[in-house]
Amino acid sequence: MANPTAQGRADECSDRPTHPHYLKSSVWCAHCGSRLCISKNTNRHGQQYGYFMCVGRHQKRTDCTMRYLPIEHVEAAVEEKWRNVQLNEEYAALLREVVISEIRVQRESAERDRDIARRRIRSINEKQGKLLEAHYANALPLDLLKSEQDRLTEELAAAKAILASSEMTFDAIESNLQRCLAFLTSCYDAYLGAPPKIRRLMNQAVFERFLVDEDGAAEAELAGMFGVLLASDLITDRDDEASGDETAAAFHRDCDWRNGVPAALEARLRPGGRSQKKPRPALAGLGSKHGHMVPPTGFEPVRRP
Repeated sequence: MANPTAQGRADECSDRPTHPHYLKSSVWCAHCGSRLCISKNTNRHGQQYGYFMCVGRHQKRTDCTMRYLPIEHVEAAVEEKWRNVQLNEEYAALLREVVISEIRVQRESAERDRDIARRRIRSINEKQGKLLEAHYANALPLDLLKSEQDRLTEELAAAKAILASSEMTFDAIESNLQRCLAFLTSCYDAYLGAPPKIRRLMNQAVFERFLVDEDGAAEAELAGMFGVLLASDLITDRDDEASGDETAAAFHRDCDWRNGVPAALEARLRPGGRSQKKPRPALAGLGSKHGHMVPPTGFEPVRRP
């Protein structure tokens, strides 16, 4: 690999549109965690080379020693990460069954919460009406009326908040889940065939950042609900729940996966293995980590400006 410092002056590291690239703001140094930016260098023969370089090393803010990475190397590393992110179809079907089962459990719980909240709101409204009647009948002094009304107003706000959180559209959540899983079973080919602008959008929808070094991008931070769906410990065939670090769920690490299947479940989906058994729903043997339960926001990809 040619040495950019020997061939020409590296342009100042910045996000100015001098060197646009669809991976800008998405790739970071796996050694020190600094952002990678583009440097264009020209040798004495007028031939130009493009590189990604670590801002921490360039600005001497860290002791990072990562050398300049050719743009093609970083592009290939991100493409390989997309290949490793793509889900095995059989695992995606298992994941779909487990997560939808959990969503339906939460739907039932939400319906119970909604009924309780509605009854509570009716009760509070009746109490507020009776307080006003008592005040107009001179049976309740103004200061006590105000105190009781303030208390009931707080209770009413809490009940309305519970009601609002229980009225999420579960049909939309299931629909978005189906779309996300369908995408994740074919995302690698979709990424390879996408033009740069679409690649940028795909990267920002699924990943917060790729951590890249000389060996590739073995680790990447996931965005939004993809951090849930691509958690390697989202489901398990053990009787007890995994006790891993909850913060690890937001990262995709190649070492945790085997051909689109979490390493811990590979034996289950191997031909002739336990995959022949009928999958059990979440919290009934397969288990679903509480940290990965479907939150009220639904399965909408997080979009950044």
